[in-house]
Amino acid sequence: MRQINNIVNYIKTARVYHRYTHVSPIMEEGLLIGIAIVAILIVIGLIFGVFDWIAESFSSLFDQF
Repeated sequence: MRQINNIVNYIKTARVYHRYTHVSPIMEEGLLIGIAIVAILIVIGLIFGVFDWIAESFSSLFDQF
């Protein structure tokens, strides 16, 4: 019985939280697009950083000879 009360209280809390944090679907879509753009930019930056690191490593390795 105690577990059922805990579940009921959790559902009530989730409903109250959802009521006060609900945003419009347009704003939600905009936030998701913004997060996706930031994630893509981070991945592109990491890729270019790795290529730059490889180029620098090879140049420092073969410039010694």
